[in-house]
Amino acid sequence: ASADRTVKIWDTRTGNNLSGAFLNSLAVTIPGTIIPILIAAFAAFGFAWLDDKIGSKKVILISLISLILVTVALLSVQSIRMFWFFGLLLGIFVGPLQSSSRSLMAKITPKTKQNQMFGLFAFSGKAFGRSRPWIEHNVFSKE
Repeated sequence: ASADRTVKIWDTRTGNNLSGAFLNSLAVTIPGTIIPILIAAFAAFGFAWLDDKIGSKKVILISLISLILVTVALLSVQSIRMFWFFGLLLGIFVGPLQSSSRSLMAKITPKTKQNQMFGLFAFSGKAFGRSRPWIEHNVFSKE
């Protein structure tokens, strides 16, 4: 009886199966996570040249302004294709923002304080990441 249940779970011909859930998970994970990460990585690599030419502060400013503009555009779209387009476009500016902020931190921090400053930089990101759900619930909740 246990083997029959296992076969039913992995049977792709029925609607209630584990393989369908797994494939659906891949269908969401690849475009929603892996592709944006790759876009951000390649954009960070491409913007490194711009960082060398115009400086980290200007790249950070360009990235932040672009993120705001793309997010506003993303909030106003009506089609799913445009949603995905603008969502993936965000990745182009997230990667350079992260890499240029670290580059700027390395440039402006005294050599004797780099461990402390990068530790604080990492801690502040993690602290905000942990508190974000609370902030979203209490600040943006409609209740």
